[in-house]
Amino acid sequence: MPNNVIVELDTLQNSATHFRDLVNEPRCHYTLFQQTRKFNLVCSAMDIIDDTIFALRSYAQHNHDDQGLAYLEIFGVLQTLSIQQDAIRELYRIIAGCPIDLEDQYPDIKAIRDTRIRVAGHPVGGLASSHFLVRYTVSKWGFELWKFDQSGSHDAEHVDLLALIKKNTLALDGALRSLNGMIEAEQRSHKEKFLGKSLEEPFNLLTYFSEKMFQGVSKRNPIGLVGLESIREIIKNFRVGLEERGQHFQEADFVLHDIPKLAYALDKLERYMRGDETQTEDDAYIVATFIRHEMKHLRQIAKEIDSDYQVQPPGK
Repeated sequence: MPNNVIVELDTLQNSATHFRDLVNEPRCHYTLFQQTRKFNLVCSAMDIIDDTIFALRSYAQHNHDDQGLAYLEIFGVLQTLSIQQDAIRELYRIIAGCPIDLEDQYPDIKAIRDTRIRVAGHPVGGLASSHFLVRYTVSKWGFELWKFDQSGSHDAEHVDLLALIKKNTLALDGALRSLNGMIEAEQRSHKEKFLGKSLEEPFNLLTYFSEKMFQGVSKRNPIGLVGLESIREIIKNFRVGLEERGQHFQEADFVLHDIPKLAYALDKLERYMRGDETQTEDDAYIVATFIRHEMKHLRQIAKEIDSDYQVQPPGK
């Protein structure tokens, strides 16, 4: 038999990559990361799916006539298909919060799992029968399996490993696509809560308040304090909006570093406007320029988050 390319594996790989992208979305990733065991299990399951796809693709593309090696590949392929199934089950349990009955929803899964038990799990007495691989039929791509039940009667079936791989892959791709759909639906639902709520909107008066702030730099004009308090209010509203959208924003660099530096600069400028003689007008101008620059930076971040929260229709 010539080397084989199982295109279904590429389809499953695409679904697995999409799943990885979805759970690495900051809000989902942050939530998972708060529960170390679940986070590690999801990472393990994702890696298992990627690794087994890699292994199966290599298996299908390399032909040989070594019967001893074929035995190892038979056991390995059947175990690999079972491992993939378990990984999908684990992802459903953690991400969807409920188990999935793969064997009920995808009948091919049950048949594949039964074959694995009879051949590579419990061939001696498994499923109340004894099973034998007929050696002269064993090749890299399949074999004939005999079954003897307790009465002594027997039957035989041909096992096509490539066919099992394709069936397993199609079933698991369907299950993973459904799980991806659940995640996407939850993400859309979350974003829909903030339709019409713009993080950037409070920044619309930033230019006006910045002008007031710079007026305060000149001869410590009291109007500058109005500008400072208004800028603080913009920052406060921005942070409240972030908290509503998810705790993961609290670990963003601009929250951990930029906003505290802004708060420090605003306090420093306020002390100047209230008469701190240790600061000159030039000092105050430099601080005010920093505040204006950083506020423009925050406004750009708010705009980008608003853009990300534009709800996409299903399938986009």
